[in-house]
Amino acid sequence: MDKMASLGKLAATVAHELNNPLAGILNYARLVERTLEESEEQIPEQEEMIRQLTHIRKEASRSGTIVKNLLVFSRPSGMNIAPHSMNEILERSTMIVGHHLEMADIDLVMEGVEGDDQLVCDADQLQQCLVALLVNAVEAMQDGGTIELRAADIGDSIELTVRDTGMGIPEEAQSRIFEPFYSSKESTDGAGLGLAVVYGIIQRHGGQIFVESEVGRGTTFIIELPKQLLASDSGSTPDHKE
Repeated sequence: MDKMASLGKLAATVAHELNNPLAGILNYARLVERTLEESEEQIPEQEEMIRQLTHIRKEASRSGTIVKNLLVFSRPSGMNIAPHSMNEILERSTMIVGHHLEMADIDLVMEGVEGDDQLVCDADQLQQCLVALLVNAVEAMQDGGTIELRAADIGDSIELTVRDTGMGIPEEAQSRIFEPFYSSKESTDGAGLGLAVVYGIIQRHGGQIFVESEVGRGTTFIIELPKQLLASDSGSTPDHKE
């Protein structure tokens, strides 16, 4: 937790310093790209220049998304708390990743809360959390597979389970996957912030998140969220479900 707090401050500083120059790069790339496209006078290699500008614009936009994630990670406040339907949050989350699942040839099995599914929470943040876990699951299944998304009433809490049939997480990496800037993936496009942001969201809701995984068999994330958000946040650290 001390490491996450220190890195959070660093992340906020870096994000603010990068935000303006990235916005400038993006805006000027758009401007020059539009000028070339609308120009009546053709210049040599114009098509190649437009292609390169499009690449600059896309990479600047992707970098901006990473900066946005840095800010989300570094800002623990600003929650919009109200009663929400957990099943509706599940529906919206799966709709967002629906096309992604279809393109990756992945089947989704979803099971909502039976009966009262009301939860006091920030619905947008929980949706962000579920989408991140679902996207992670998709990326772990290069040859298709199945994702199970289930929610259950367990008394004073709601338990969420996201299970995939992907490549799994090595045992030595499981204790570090919630750390900011750590990633067990070969690709570093996401800057290793996805699960750190997920962990922060769950913690701010007074909940807990656990991971179970076996290489070659898949991964299961289990989230326990209290139905009523307490004034004080949970101070526990990520753990493994026994």
